[in-house]
Amino acid sequence: MKPIVRYRLLLVLIIGMLLYSCQQDDEFLESQQNIKPEIDYSSGAKKLENPYTVATMKKAFENVKNSLTKKVVSAASSSALTANSVPNLDIKASHYYIMFKPQTEEQEGIIKRDTTMFLSDYPLDWEFTDEYLKNRPKLPEGKFPRYWVAVPVSKTLPSDVPYEVLEELYIPEEDPDFGSNTSVTSAKKLTTNSAKTNNEDLLTLLLNEAYTLTGNTDDIIEPTTSVAKTTGNEITKAIWIFGRKWYPSGRIQIWDDNAGTTTTTRRVFSHWQYYDCGGGGIGGPFLEERRVPDESCRRAIYRTETQRVQGKYVPLVGAQVLMRQWFTVRQGITDHNGYFRTGSVRGKARYKIQWERYHYSIRNGSLFQAETRGPRVKSQAWNHNIRGGEDEYHGMIHTAAHAYYYGSRFGLTSPPRNSFFKRQIKIAAGNKQLLRIDQANHYTSAGWDMIDDFNQRSYGNSYPIDRVSGYTIKQLEDGLISARYWTAWRNSIKHLHDNDTEQYLDELFANWQD
Repeated sequence: MKPIVRYRLLLVLIIGMLLYSCQQDDEFLESQQNIKPEIDYSSGAKKLENPYTVATMKKAFENVKNSLTKKVVSAASSSALTANSVPNLDIKASHYYIMFKPQTEEQEGIIKRDTTMFLSDYPLDWEFTDEYLKNRPKLPEGKFPRYWVAVPVSKTLPSDVPYEVLEELYIPEEDPDFGSNTSVTSAKKLTTNSAKTNNEDLLTLLLNEAYTLTGNTDDIIEPTTSVAKTTGNEITKAIWIFGRKWYPSGRIQIWDDNAGTTTTTRRVFSHWQYYDCGGGGIGGPFLEERRVPDESCRRAIYRTETQRVQGKYVPLVGAQVLMRQWFTVRQGITDHNGYFRTGSVRGKARYKIQWERYHYSIRNGSLFQAETRGPRVKSQAWNHNIRGGEDEYHGMIHTAAHAYYYGSRFGLTSPPRNSFFKRQIKIAAGNKQLLRIDQANHYTSAGWDMIDDFNQRSYGNSYPIDRVSGYTIKQLEDGLISARYWTAWRNSIKHLHDNDTEQYLDELFANWQD
C-alpha cells in the first residue's frame, strides 16, 4: 500500500465514522422482526462432541475414580491422590452455553455493552475452516448475526434480548475450588503444596477423560517422557500433561509503507561451476553436485542479493487478541510496542485478533465480525506480522478507529461512545479505494477529495470529478454539525470556510447525487 494511499485510507475511515456518528436519525441496519438467519453447515464446518456437558463430566469423573481404583492410571509422584481420597465431586452446571438472537440494533447494542462476554458470531462447539468463515454469505439488510457465548449460571441475562440456552456446562478450569489451596479430593488434613498437587492432578485426569470420551484426543498432550510401568499383571499409566496452565503472549506488527525502509538479503542461484570429478563417480562434498555426460561434475554457486523497500513493520497498537479454548476465552490488548499477554488457559487453544474494541466493531464484507485467526497451539507464543490482504485492511481500519476513539483524533472532537444512550459503532469493511461511481453510488470519497489535490477523473470517466482541495479534516467536521442531509453538509462547508476551490463543491457533491 503506497504511503499516500495509507494516509488517505486513514482519513477516509475517520470521515466515514464522522458521517455515521452525526446522522442520529439513520440506522446502520433497518430493524426487522421475525427474521431467523441461518448458518449453512454443509461444507467447511464440523460439529464437535462437547466434552463440557454436565453429563459428560459426570461420566468422566466416575471413570477417573474407577481407573484409580483399578490402578489403570496414577497421579503424579508428589500427589496424595488415590482412589480412596477421591470423594463424590459435586458436578453441576457452572455455565450456560447461550445463543443470543438479537432482532434489532438496540438488542445487539445491549449485549455488546457487556464487557464480561466475549461474543462469537459462530458456534463454539463447531470447527470451521478459515475459508468458510471468510466466505459466509452476506447478511441480508435488516438481519443481525447470532452470538454464542458461555456465561456463569449466576449471571443475570438481559430480559429484552432473545436467547436460547443450548447446553448446561461444567467447566472445571473455571471452578474456583480447583485453584484453591483446599483439597477438593480429600477430607484429610493435607499440606498446602499437597492440596495444590491433588487438585491439579484431579483436574488433569478429569479433562483427559472428558476429552477422550468425546473423541477430542487431539487436545490431549502426550507426556514429555515415558513413565508407564508394569506392576504385576497391571499396567499403570502416567497422567498425560493436559491441565498445566500457560499464559498466551506474543507480538503483533503491521506493515507500514510510510515508516522508513527495510533492507533484506537473500541467497539466490548465480550459476553452475564445473570441475573434474577426480576419478569418476557421483558424489563429493557438495549436496548440489550432479554427474553430467562429459564426466565432469558441477556445483551450484550462489550470490547474496540485497533489496531495499519502502516501509517496515510497526507495532499494531490497541488490538484485542483473544485466546479461545472451547468455552474459555482470555483477552489481551497489544501495547504501544505491539506486545500482549492474556490470562491463563490449559491445553491447546487458538489465538485470534478480534477486530473490535468496546466503542467500535469492524465488520467484514458479509457484515460478520472481522477477525484474524491465528494458530491453535499449546504453550507457544504468537509473533505475527500482518502484510497485505484483508488482514492488513482490517488492521488499518482498526488503526484509524483506535486513533479516533483512544488517540489524538487529528484534532477532532471526541466521538459518541458506547453507552446506555449510544450504541457501539459498526464499521463495514468493503475494501473499496478507487471506486467507480457507477459501481456504488451510495459510497463517497468526497471527504478525502475535499482534502487532497488529486482529481480522480484522471483515471477515467467512471471516476468522480474532483477539482476541490485544501480543506482540513477539522473543517469537514465543523460542517457536519447540524447538517441533516447531504447537500446541507456542502452548504455548511461553504458558509463556514473560505477556500480557493469552493466554486467546485457543487460539482464534487453532484457525483453522488441521483
